[in-house]
Amino acid sequence: MNDNTELHENPEARIRLIAINEERVRSQLYTLVKQTVEETLHAMLDAEADELCKASKYERSSARANTITGH
Repeated sequence: MNDNTELHENPEARIRLIAINEERVRSQLYTLVKQTVEETLHAMLDAEADELCKASKYERSSARANTITGH
């Protein structure tokens, strides 16, 4: 009997090659998705703010008036 036949006929003879910790995979996936969503939302909010202000973050321009003081 060859090794393949024995594995098919006797499931206990199978060797466990990989062990997957499902809880750790879920945790890592949750962290990855959370970070990706946060980065995407921040980028979208920054882009919207740039568009509304007609300037990028920290950009200075003498053509724009300060909306708080009007100067």
